[in-house]
Amino acid sequence: MKKILLASAAALTLAACGGDGPAASPEDINAALTQLSLRDSGSGRVEFEDRSESGNDVVFRNVMIRTSDFEADADEGDEDGMVEVDVDGSADLKADEMIFTGLNVDDAGMANFSRMVMNAIEVVPTDEVEAENASFTIGQIALDGPSAQLAAWLGGVFGHSEAADLPDTENMSFDGLSLTNLLVAGEDDDSGMINLSVASIEAEDYGPETIGSFAVDGVSFAFDDGDESGTFTLGKISVGGVNSALLNALMNAEDEEASADLMSAIYGNPMDPGFDEFSLENMNFNGVGLAVALDDLSYDVTRNSDGVPTRFVMPEFTLTIDADAEGGEAGAQVAPMLLMVGLERIVLSGSSNSTYDPETDISTTESSSFAIEDVFTMSSVSEIGGISAMASALEGMDPDAFVTGEQDPQAMMMQVYSELDVHQLSFTIRDEGLLDKVFSVMGPQQGMTAENARDMAVGMTAMLPAMTSGMGIDQAIATDLANALRVFLSGEQDELTISFNPETSFALGDLMADPTLLTQERLGFTATAN
Repeated sequence: MKKILLASAAALTLAACGGDGPAASPEDINAALTQLSLRDSGSGRVEFEDRSESGNDVVFRNVMIRTSDFEADADEGDEDGMVEVDVDGSADLKADEMIFTGLNVDDAGMANFSRMVMNAIEVVPTDEVEAENASFTIGQIALDGPSAQLAAWLGGVFGHSEAADLPDTENMSFDGLSLTNLLVAGEDDDSGMINLSVASIEAEDYGPETIGSFAVDGVSFAFDDGDESGTFTLGKISVGGVNSALLNALMNAEDEEASADLMSAIYGNPMDPGFDEFSLENMNFNGVGLAVALDDLSYDVTRNSDGVPTRFVMPEFTLTIDADAEGGEAGAQVAPMLLMVGLERIVLSGSSNSTYDPETDISTTESSSFAIEDVFTMSSVSEIGGISAMASALEGMDPDAFVTGEQDPQAMMMQVYSELDVHQLSFTIRDEGLLDKVFSVMGPQQGMTAENARDMAVGMTAMLPAMTSGMGIDQAIATDLANALRVFLSGEQDELTISFNPETSFALGDLMADPTLLTQERLGFTATAN
């Protein structure tokens, strides 16, 4: 079953090539077919029963692509860190039709085409047992307007060349790629029974810098290994405006140079998520004693004329988790923990709305909330500057140096955060059952009642000023915090807010260097319980 899934990757990459061109002469058509090893059946890895031509369009029927002829190994990366697909001795690809539209030879003498379609595709395992136990079919794969470099790569695939890496990012482009009606079913000794169906996979405007959009629709997955079973469904997941270079570096992170590029891309602009929009709809998982549901999750990024992200919006989402102690191993572990704190299920929700001003280098969180139903709600607002300076410090981080001891990760993170300036920062936590649950667990563990545990915690707040007196912390801060904690922990008020609203911003680095600056007046510190 694993081999047949690996072979499916070949079906996707086989469609990725081409480019528009003018009307071609019969000589150019023949030259293009020869370059692609499609002039005669069996001249390369492609065999077909029939071929018909109409102008620049060529249709092949009853096609077999001998992908089992590849000598690549999916378990080993090449010298550049690229992972190759293992179809050696695993499976071939069969299609009722393979259609090339706009077949031509460009000015550089390279074969290309404007569109390629493969209909009724089937992965055919060369192993008889594998063929009996598994099936993999795709209704259609269509590719529009790809680059000529991909066409040349495909020519190598269709011919007798050894498996090669796809072209570099700067030479990878296409207008659209779609796959419909993917169906996988089968079983083996390792993974048991699986069934997978995908209604469609679509990508548009793939270029050297960005991918216009990518979406997967109608996913359904079921598994049963004899001990555990489950199902996963997904209505749709889509992402738009993806940074191609970032994606390429992520896909090749095992390569040292690509990994460095990835870290540079991430750390160089920590405000940039690498995409413009993300959406997930109707995700459900049910298995191993857990039921997880997420109806909708989205994230939108607005950019200025220079492409710098300036607004980030995540509308409210809700994630629910139910546990069945009798339903499986995970449920047996989670359900007792929920019962212990008096919860029947976990309901998570959250939202955020923030901005970034590249001129002032200030990131502003206008609203941010995270909640667990019947436990607590946490919200915050902030204005933090020094984002560019922090990015520069992040770029100096070397994970390998952490391993060898050449860099101290704690010292590096202190340096990173020392670059930030705080203009405003406020956190609020609303108790919606949190403290009752904490003390109901803590009390018996300490050999006392929950109420006695609460009283003990409240009593300890009075000791806070004395405990911090030798740390250089302003006693006004310790006193305000102790009073607010006392009221909050006692249950007199259910909201605790800690805020920093300085008259002028303060740099975290300065405070780290000189703790005497940690005064209530300088920080604009307040702690209240309401």
